[in-house]
Amino acid sequence: MNPLGKDPLAKPASAASPASPADPDGLAVFAIDPAASVPPFRQLHDAVVAAVTDGRLLPGERLPTVRALAAHLGLAANTVASAYRSLEAAGVVEGRGRAGTFVRLGDDPIEARARVIALTAAAELRALGIAKDRALALLGDAYEAAEATAAIGAAEATAAGAADATLTATDPR
Repeated sequence: MNPLGKDPLAKPASAASPASPADPDGLAVFAIDPAASVPPFRQLHDAVVAAVTDGRLLPGERLPTVRALAAHLGLAANTVASAYRSLEAAGVVEGRGRAGTFVRLGDDPIEARARVIALTAAAELRALGIAKDRALALLGDAYEAAEATAAIGAAEATAAGAADATLTATDPR
């Protein structure tokens, strides 16, 4: 049986999926570097987040079972289970009991897109070596700057609309 078994309600195999002729089981998405200083469960967590972010794993897609993925990667089942629990806590995947673990569908597409943006920003800031507290401060500053820019744009649009209304009211045509 394919360890990346699909949910019957998920998109058909003809849709984009992590499986390819070079990787028929779709397990290339799940790779770790045993020589890396980053723990295997964190590498696996980050690999799934990256695959969801870039579309190699789609919402509703079933992840391999803990045992199948552990065997594929040569890891202990508890290591894979830890990564899956971390992904579930982050809202990236959802466990459906005996049916398996699936990429979260998400209730709100805007929230899902915001999560992708946040995950991407977090991964990039982490890759730069930025500490979590500093990353949160940078994101907060960026959000406030975006709000200020939006407020200026709204004020300019209001002023332009008022000027247009004044011209229209005084135009004798």
